[in-house]
Amino acid sequence: VSVLYWRPPNESLRVVMPTGVECVVTMGTAECLPELGLMYASLRAFHPTLPVVIGTTTSALRLLEEGTGSDAKCVPAASAQAELAVDFLREHLLHDPHATLVPCLDAYGPVSRAKMEREPGVWFPTKHCDFMMEKANLLDLALQQGSSGALFADCDMLFTSALPDVPAEAVVGVSEHGIQPMDQRLFGTYNGGWLYVRGPSALFEWRRATHASRYFD
Repeated sequence: VSVLYWRPPNESLRVVMPTGVECVVTMGTAECLPELGLMYASLRAFHPTLPVVIGTTTSALRLLEEGTGSDAKCVPAASAQAELAVDFLREHLLHDPHATLVPCLDAYGPVSRAKMEREPGVWFPTKHCDFMMEKANLLDLALQQGSSGALFADCDMLFTSALPDVPAEAVVGVSEHGIQPMDQRLFGTYNGGWLYVRGPSALFEWRRATHASRYFD
């Protein structure tokens, strides 16, 4: 992943000591539990105690607490892959003292991106924008819990090495999509599924820009 870091323009470009990401943030509904299980396992392989904040739904939490054999409603039909993911997350994630689970996605599930892009949002132009900005809310929470810098990563991403060092004075880190120019005109240059922030200023600008953005993400 190519990552670009930005400093305030009034800051000098002097050499600074790197620092690590202090919290990883993600989110996923019940339908995303297989992806979330893989992401969580890959992260813990390199960072066993790094704080994690996960936005999810009450139905996903119920599924994890009761298992795929429960009579919990509003959850996807269990597949072999989903059952393995639920069993793994139930055993490890629910007992992880460094993980915070936040049921903040009930208004969006079952998630249908095409449908959300057509529906008006409560806070932003579309419901999909509202959904995207839950990422900013969860990053805010991570900062409020004491992390000086937090990384949001979509739950369908896997970690194949330890997290990169971040320049100590970087305010935001973004990752280019690397997609075709036609797609870039729809989705923008940078990936909304991978964003590092240090402090709330970048989140303020992200929210502000979303009100007038022509991009989906």
